[in-house]
Amino acid sequence: MKSQHRHPQRLTKLIFFSLSFFASFEILAADEPGEVLGLRDSVNLALQKNPIVLESREKMKEGDALGMLAFSKVLPSISSTVQFNRQKDALNGTRPKFEGDSYNFYSGKVEGAQPLLQRGYFSAISAGRKESPLRGLDVEISERDLVYRVVQSFYTVLLNTHKIQTLRKAEGLYRQSLETAERRMKIGRGQRLDTLQAKTQMALIKPRIEKAENDLKTSAAELSNLLGDRQAKFVQIKGKLDPLPFLKIQEKLTGTKSKILEIEKSKLFIRQREDEQVVTLGKHWPQLNAVGNAERSGYKKGDLSDDDATAWSVGLQLKIPLFSGLSYFFEKNQTNSQIMQNRLDEQRLRDEFALKQVKSSQDLDSAESVIRSSKVAFDLAEESVKEAKSQYRVSNIDYTQLLTTEQNLQDSELAYDQAKYDYIVSLINYFTAWGYSSDILVESLEDRG
Repeated sequence: MKSQHRHPQRLTKLIFFSLSFFASFEILAADEPGEVLGLRDSVNLALQKNPIVLESREKMKEGDALGMLAFSKVLPSISSTVQFNRQKDALNGTRPKFEGDSYNFYSGKVEGAQPLLQRGYFSAISAGRKESPLRGLDVEISERDLVYRVVQSFYTVLLNTHKIQTLRKAEGLYRQSLETAERRMKIGRGQRLDTLQAKTQMALIKPRIEKAENDLKTSAAELSNLLGDRQAKFVQIKGKLDPLPFLKIQEKLTGTKSKILEIEKSKLFIRQREDEQVVTLGKHWPQLNAVGNAERSGYKKGDLSDDDATAWSVGLQLKIPLFSGLSYFFEKNQTNSQIMQNRLDEQRLRDEFALKQVKSSQDLDSAESVIRSSKVAFDLAEESVKEAKSQYRVSNIDYTQLLTTEQNLQDSELAYDQAKYDYIVSLINYFTAWGYSSDILVESLEDRG
């Protein structure tokens, strides 16, 4: 690597090789090559290391703990207290102990309570158990979003690599045209204007190549960030910007169940809210608990192990709320409103995804049509350049016509690559809108990778 290509920031050092479907980018200067990553490898690496996904998985563990916490609240509560006092009774009091001298007092006590009847008893358990599946859906959503971001970023790198290759190929054509124009001018068969036009095209394409290289560096840095390996020195990716036709992908989708994660999460969240409403309002209803305690006390340590020093009691405790300032009705109206908001949000999600499904299907059809027409334009442009070169050599056309065909070839090739990239983005949107598994998309793209 030459020193003038170095960038002062990490994650932005990038190079590429002139291969039709192979791109590599260097994050830091390194002499040794790194691992070559395909699309599936990139996705797996991101799922293993990306901090957003790792955070959502930790939150799922937290949800498991919250579910067990809700269950623990309906189990018996038992506590024990051991106490030592050095105390003295007042001499002018009623029957002071030890004639008013100071003395030791020891006590040990065990208390327990078990809820027997309480409104929301089982709803609390149900609400807690829903926390882990909710966090699990969050994990699935974050993993799905990450996979699609990696897929799009992966193909953005390939697109930018192809763009540089196309521009450099066009630069080579302009250079050949310039040499031909200069040679024809020397022998009197060409004009100085032809040479100037060729030099102009050479000068115009250089900044386009530089911009494309900068775009490649940016996209490579973004992919590296998604992979979650910021300390990596050298990364190579391999793949084809030649996705599988949608008809083939539909065959893979046949018999596959779709699941829109956001709607599933909304439905489960509403059920949890309904359980929580029962728990919230349960405090306004009678509560029945079994209670008990056992205590030993005395004036010397041995009394704590003396059965004769034991006092105990067991019983039932019924608590009946009589008046709480009408808070029951206010809280009920509040929770009813919250549940209704959640239901309206679910309906909004359903409408939103229904619209996305229609739009993504139409965009996908359009993207395939654009690919077909772009391919036709690119093939015609290649044939036109070959014909124009042969005609220019025998002076049947002027340089302007040759230049036009070369520009058309460059533009049609860039448009063809962009059409294939847009088709991949349309596939991502389609899979998201219809709730199909991201694994099927990655597998379908890998089939051509």
